[in-house]
Amino acid sequence: MLSKAYALLAAGGTLFVGDVRGREQAAAFYTAVELARSTPGSSASEFAARVGRRAAEEPELLVAPAFFAKLATSLPDAVLVGAEVKAGREANEMIGYRYDVALRREPVGPMIDAPPAVPAPSPLTLDALRAMLVRQPAVRVCGLVNARMAGDDWLARRVSDGGVSGSLAEFAAGVPAIDAVHPDDLRTLHPDYVALVEFSADRADALDVIFVRRAGPALPFVRRPTRETSAPLAAWTNRPASHTTAGALVPVLRDLCRSKLPDFMVPSSFVLLDAMPLTPNGKY
Repeated sequence: MLSKAYALLAAGGTLFVGDVRGREQAAAFYTAVELARSTPGSSASEFAARVGRRAAEEPELLVAPAFFAKLATSLPDAVLVGAEVKAGREANEMIGYRYDVALRREPVGPMIDAPPAVPAPSPLTLDALRAMLVRQPAVRVCGLVNARMAGDDWLARRVSDGGVSGSLAEFAAGVPAIDAVHPDDLRTLHPDYVALVEFSADRADALDVIFVRRAGPALPFVRRPTRETSAPLAAWTNRPASHTTAGALVPVLRDLCRSKLPDFMVPSSFVLLDAMPLTPNGKY
């Protein structure tokens, strides 16, 4: 569908895809949702089970930004203008875990290659970032921890590691102080620079940002570096179609178990398989 839409563009036209849900940020999102719906005195292990169920029953398409970078290499004269995180200070899912994509066909105007990546300064402060921009035409900083989701991602990784115990209040209180920066602070960091803020290609809780110096009325387009890979586009998405059935079936199965079994025997999660696992001899 995206390829067909792109084919309709004239030279200089832009294909915009808005409100894309980030695949790598999904675990932090599930954690944030269940944290908001739980009481502090509830069990941390049950909280972890609910996070797992939410992930297993995800009905929507989740897409990593690398999908669009790979797609751009397969389309004629395409340039990935941006896969930018949403702007705004509100703490909600529509802003914190989504991004907007723009693919341009035969961009009109200057174009530059993204500069080599430099690591985030330590300690991470806005002043330290601002100092990196002095007299540079463009700067690319990678691995800036995203203040919108740093705490939720830390909890999500603890859930994934297993061994969650105690009360939810005790578990949530374990989040350490994390040096992080808000995406909107990057966009207003320096009046002489425009900031292109994207989810990190390497860390779910981090941002990569390209600062481009304003040199005139027309900003240059930045050609992103792409990672050579033979993986198909589907490697950067989830499989929501397989969960559509799960979304309808799992609640029915859970209710059936509750009607027949005591609470402690009701499975905490249900996983639908595409096929039964077989032994090397082809047996169940």
